Amino acid sequence: MKEGIAESLARIDKIAGRQDRIDALRQDHSIGMENIVDICFNENITWLLPEGAPPYKKQVKEMDLQHVLYSQIRKLGIFINTGNYDNMNPLKRETQFVDFLESIDTDDAKLILHIKDKRKLPYSRITRKLFEDAWPALASTWPNKEKKNEDVNREDRNT
Repeated sequence: MKEGIAESLARIDKIAGRQDRIDALRQDHSIGMENIVDICFNENITWLLPEGAPPYKKQVKEMDLQHVLYSQIRKLGIFINTGNYDNMNPLKRETQFVDFLESIDTDDAKLILHIKDKRKLPYSRITRKLFEDAWPALASTWPNKEKKNEDVNREDRNT
């Protein structure tokens, strides 16, 4: 069974040493995880959906759907401003988002919803700064942004 993106990030979040987390992110690198991280931290990307979680049927963990987000990652383009779906009917977009959430693992769905509404990952030890150090090529495409004191301070506390 392939580990899901949310499962990978949760596992990496539990790693004690900062450099060990960076090494784990580099080892676990995938296009799917890179897309999720880019959508989370790239301020040029905005969601074309209303705030909040829509009503959707959560999948049971036993369904073993951890691999689905990897194969469905392209569909995220429907829900963000850089995906060439700007003219899509908002109701159709929201309906497709519900279908998307219902097709993926429950932990991955929670991750997507958290990123959509909070613009950060739901893991205390995985921050923008950590990804800047782990994946500098991706981070170099993000607009320069002053690091939030919260992220910098959290990173210092969790080292």
